[in-house]
Amino acid sequence: MGARTTTVGLDVGTSFVKAARVGPDGTVQGIWTRPVTVTEWPDGRALMDPEAVRREAEACLEAALDASVGAIGLSAAMHSLLWVDAAERPVSLASTWLDRSAAAAAPTFRRAHPDWWARTGTPPHPMAPVVRIWALRAAGRPYPGRPRALKDWLVARWTGAAATDFATAAAQGLLARRERTWDPEVLGALGLDPGELPRVCEPTTVVGTYAGVPLVVGTSDGAATQIGLDAVGAWGALSLGTSGAARRLVPEAGQAVEASGLFAYAVTATLTLVGGALSDAGNLVEWWSRVTGAPVDVLLEEALAQGPPADALLVVPYLHGARAPFWDARLTGQVVGLSARHTRADLAAALVDGILLSLALVARRLEDDLGPPRGFRAAGGLFQHAALAQWAADVLEKPVALRGGRDAAVVGAAALAREALGGPPYPPPPEQVFVPRPGRSEAERRERLAALAAAMQDRFAADPPA
Repeated sequence: MGARTTTVGLDVGTSFVKAARVGPDGTVQGIWTRPVTVTEWPDGRALMDPEAVRREAEACLEAALDASVGAIGLSAAMHSLLWVDAAERPVSLASTWLDRSAAAAAPTFRRAHPDWWARTGTPPHPMAPVVRIWALRAAGRPYPGRPRALKDWLVARWTGAAATDFATAAAQGLLARRERTWDPEVLGALGLDPGELPRVCEPTTVVGTYAGVPLVVGTSDGAATQIGLDAVGAWGALSLGTSGAARRLVPEAGQAVEASGLFAYAVTATLTLVGGALSDAGNLVEWWSRVTGAPVDVLLEEALAQGPPADALLVVPYLHGARAPFWDARLTGQVVGLSARHTRADLAAALVDGILLSLALVARRLEDDLGPPRGFRAAGGLFQHAALAQWAADVLEKPVALRGGRDAAVVGAAALAREALGGPPYPPPPEQVFVPRPGRSEAERRERLAALAAAMQDRFAADPPA
């Protein structure tokens, strides 16, 4: 690798854009963060300005790049969709995983194409661009241009290359999971021309240069987090940032995960990311902060001091609809067992507990399909609190490990850039492992949450929207 011994990872999220310069020993030498904005509309749209995101990403890269950098690797939030013209110029804003504008169409989509979940590994939920594209076609509305993920548009804007990676393409719902190519049946039904889509690459593919530095196509933020945490095979990963997820990165074996309510996204030619995501995690705490006027840090401190509710108080944390394992954007949040004696701290604790119980539902489905994991490595802003890792270990009934000093997605993106240059993996950093404590399981509360969500789904099935 010569004198250029560092790599830069760039992660484009829905709250922040981050760049990190990472040394050959895996040490983060610096991290640069810029906020980005998602605007949520009453009709369910959740949109970002791609040009504004580009400017913030370029500001982060400008700060991170120096003469030591040998390559840049990319990571971005899954399920974004914008439309471009033949010259790759945006003709729309970018919708995000938070977008629920196709919520009413999603049940019809699922009935019309019951096998697409198995074909693509993508759940039939309005977060998935395939559902939003299908809803346009079903309504007889012309497409405004060619569909792109936000990361793919950035690649084209910076290099002129029309290129994507397996995981980003899979999260669009347009990739054949087993063949690792654009799915001809899906594209045909949607009226999309495969010649107008980016070529699909391995995540270590160099697709051009940025400021004279090789640019590696990278992967989705979920896959980059797994790589950054070295959560491959027996180790799973937990993410709790704006949203949440429990995932495992495993060899592709045609696992029929749709029956368990999980996604299965191709990451490389041989590895598949299996898991489930939550729409509500850190954003749920932020909502409670807006309601109460208390700072997020104060609410988290109250929740962690309080611990799991000792009574019947239970929060169903679906303020933005349910993703895994129910995949129903019509589901809503609930507070059950609330009484006049409950305090702000009680509600904060119940919110955090509801998030962890939702993660546990996904983790149980993962174990049913893939076997028991060794444990879960944790990432995301909420896991800056070690007490939350212990709480998660108790609820999931599995060890939870924290690796200090690393932002997993940007480190994972930098690791892919390092691999593209022929460098070896980063050495593992120290980690603190929290093991489940006897008598702290919340299995009964987990099943209550699942029952409440299932009851909501039954009510929608009995009285579907017109």
